[in-house]
Amino acid sequence: LSTSLDAKIILPIYPKAPTYSYSDAMPKLVDLYRDTLKETTAQNITIMGDSAGGGLALGLALALKNESLKQPKDIVLLSPWLDVTMSNPDIESYESNDPILSAWGLRKVGEIWARRDPNNTKHPYVSPINGDVSGLAPITMFVGTHEIFYPDVKKFDDILTAKGHQHELIVADKMNHVYPIYPIEEAKTAQYQIIDTIQKAY
Repeated sequence: LSTSLDAKIILPIYPKAPTYSYSDAMPKLVDLYRDTLKETTAQNITIMGDSAGGGLALGLALALKNESLKQPKDIVLLSPWLDVTMSNPDIESYESNDPILSAWGLRKVGEIWARRDPNNTKHPYVSPINGDVSGLAPITMFVGTHEIFYPDVKKFDDILTAKGHQHELIVADKMNHVYPIYPIEEAKTAQYQIIDTIQKAY
């Protein structure tokens, strides 16, 4: 992506579970974004993330709005973890097809990320599916049908559609979690789609 787009890629080193929680990480990410705006304009920035990082990327966009910082050009999410409660009843139907993730384990990790407080698991920075999407940048999501995040990604897609928010959902049949990073043809297609998205003018 960096070569194709002639882009600088910033990989944040942020405080992680189990030692830290979202309340430690989010201010540092907001500060990093604020510093990045000193070097370029928001229109030159794409926020991307995969899996837990996808949820973090969307949570960051919500935090930027709350801090009255200009949104990036767009947000690209690969198999994002949107709800750490894993309470969507449709998840159970997909769990047997997911060779990587389990809902039980994710709930435990989600609680740790939520500062070990069940009351925080629905916080928009932790479970960004609960956030107010108004004013956010355009969102592009990639997901496979063989992963337990698929039901929540579909649910979020419905939320975005109902709100009239500019977005695109790309669903890959029988693909696993974060399929765009694997050395397979479907991943190459996804990578070209990501390049097209970032190059797109809104």
